[in-house]
Amino acid sequence: MVLWVLCAAYLATMAGIVVAVAAGGAVDKVAGPVMVVLGIVAVVYSTRVARDPRLDVSLRRFWRLVTVALGLALATPVLFLFVTGAAPFPQPGDGAHLLFVLILFLALLSYPVRAATRRERWKALLDAATVALGASMVLWYIVIGPALVREGASVRLVLAASAYPVVDLLTLFAFARVLMRGTERATRRPLLLLGTGVFPLFVGDVYLGFTQAQTIAVARTPWQFACWLTMHLLLACGAADQWQRLASGDDRGTRHGRLATNLPYIAIGVGYLLMGAASVREGQIYPWSGLVVGSMGITGVVVVRQMLAQNESDEAAATDALTGLANRARLHRELAVSLPRADRSGRAVGVLLIDLNGFKPINDTLGHQAGDQLLVSVAGALRRSVRGDDLAGRLGGDEFAVVLRSVGGPDEAVAVARRITEALAEPIVIAGEPVRASASIGVAVSNSGATPDEVLHRADVAMYQAKRAKAAWTLWRDDLETASASHERSAREHPTRLP
Repeated sequence: MVLWVLCAAYLATMAGIVVAVAAGGAVDKVAGPVMVVLGIVAVVYSTRVARDPRLDVSLRRFWRLVTVALGLALATPVLFLFVTGAAPFPQPGDGAHLLFVLILFLALLSYPVRAATRRERWKALLDAATVALGASMVLWYIVIGPALVREGASVRLVLAASAYPVVDLLTLFAFARVLMRGTERATRRPLLLLGTGVFPLFVGDVYLGFTQAQTIAVARTPWQFACWLTMHLLLACGAADQWQRLASGDDRGTRHGRLATNLPYIAIGVGYLLMGAASVREGQIYPWSGLVVGSMGITGVVVVRQMLAQNESDEAAATDALTGLANRARLHRELAVSLPRADRSGRAVGVLLIDLNGFKPINDTLGHQAGDQLLVSVAGALRRSVRGDDLAGRLGGDEFAVVLRSVGGPDEAVAVARRITEALAEPIVIAGEPVRASASIGVAVSNSGATPDEVLHRADVAMYQAKRAKAAWTLWRDDLETASASHERSAREHPTRLP
């Protein structure tokens, strides 16, 4: 809900900027107060996150630094609007702005990234350096170079032209480093929102640096305010999104729909259209309208690229590397989501636990490569056997599982088990020899209010019963629990003696 409100305020302000340009009014009077409000929202939510004990210690440290940075980001428009006005560089507002970006840079450096090998760390560093060097070339050509060759150039002029975009570039480097190394999924989207906010900031600051390379007078245009407003929106959305996740106990991002996930980016797209309209209304078709459109295009491509990278990373984190099926973590998450949904719809969830028979002899006699080939073939059989809405996965070793998201009763779950048994009966050629795989399948169907652990336990009991009975599959029933307990007690009282 908070993200909807923030984006609605952002779009209304962007429309107000266009109206102000058309009417010849002061754009800062429209955008400035909203930037302050977004800054307050960002600081409030970031403070809550930084103090929340449910968050990891290293992440709380990261958010404490972010809170300080957001406080300085809030102070920047306050100082320019109510204290100094648009005065020449340097001013207190300039100092607050530079410190904001520098502390955000330090926060990103402290962010807990995924563990990596030495080679992977070097690759991530080089990738991040490529991003930074490409941006620095643009910065040199547009800002620093013109400031140095200008007649009467001074240290103050060069600093005025380059200070903002240079510190932005440092932060872009740190953000690229985190993305290249990989992050914990629990906070990837909030981090993506915070980091993406640096891109419109960089675009606006580069143009400001260019104008200050030509003259020491301050020139702030409507589309620059649009860039900075977009940055404040993304910072506020990042902090609010992280707090909502903690407050709801949702660290997987599955409770927010696809629209809510992409809402800030949709708002940015609409805002960029309004930004372009404001540039055209200024009447400066050449040269800046074309460059503004190009900058917006580059920023849009970067946003899309990072969204694709996030989806790819999410998929890799939830996939078994050998078979391409869902991994254990994703299966558990899906079961936790499917059970309440099935209860609300009056349906049930089915779980199949599948343990291959005779896998170890194949692995030992034909080698691990042959064993891997068998597991991949079994994964293919599972894909062909399950329904379109079901989720097949590998638990590890030669154990597989299927989550049937919605079934009307045990018969539907048993039908899937039969199809899997038939698919596994087809011969598989491994190391030039035909091999017939078989499995013991435990089938369990949830009842109202069942927990993931209860359903998994029932499927596990049924699977071991299928093994003992040498059956292809067994459906869980109440008496299996008693039989399983008696078997375990007998095994403890009469352990098998080795000769």
